Amino acid sequence: MQVSFRTRLYIGFSIAIILCAASGLTSYFILNKQESQRVWVRKARRMLDSTTHAQALIIDMETGRRGFRATNQVRFLDPYKAGLAQIGPTLGELKNLSADDTALARQEAMLEDHVSRLVAFWKHNGDNASAYTRDYITKLTDDEKNQMDDIRGVIKTLQADESKLLAGRREEYDRLVHYGTLSSSIDSILSEIIIVILIIIITREFRSRRKAQLQLRDTIEELKQ
Repeated sequence: MQVSFRTRLYIGFSIAIILCAASGLTSYFILNKQESQRVWVRKARRMLDSTTHAQALIIDMETGRRGFRATNQVRFLDPYKAGLAQIGPTLGELKNLSADDTALARQEAMLEDHVSRLVAFWKHNGDNASAYTRDYITKLTDDEKNQMDDIRGVIKTLQADESKLLAGRREEYDRLVHYGTLSSSIDSILSEIIIVILIIIITREFRSRRKAQLQLRDTIEELKQ
């Protein structure tokens, strides 16, 4: 059974509309996922920056305490005091950033515990280095080194986990960009094919009608003769 011209047009336009709707929905979901991954990437970068900043603060604090013990000059405590004011907010930011990841949250809590112990250790020893004997300074330095080693180990693990997470998020984001580009290209090609088919159908129909009109005119002329 031959399909009428109007039916073919309806079918063609319906397919075009369905393809456009499918393309729009696909693009919408892919863009949403891309935005989600973009947020995660930014968050992972902030985690790495905050972890690096926390490590730098702790090292500055340790350097200040060592300089103070060696010289009994209070001015060497300036990096320690500056770090003491900043380490709390920095660890707080890390805690907020890692709250939705159990493994990272566990590492952050461990880091916070080690830092709290180290700060308590420094405060317990006071700010009068002239009372320290050489043996006591040696013991302080050994204890301080052991605690710093623990902190470095936690930070190293935390940074490794964050870097791995960041790499995975970037890979997923790049994959979504690729899928989005591929989907748009396929939808564009299919839409163009549908348009070409509709043009061919319309052109053929017009030619067929024109031919029928010419034949009808010739028939009328013959009947008149």
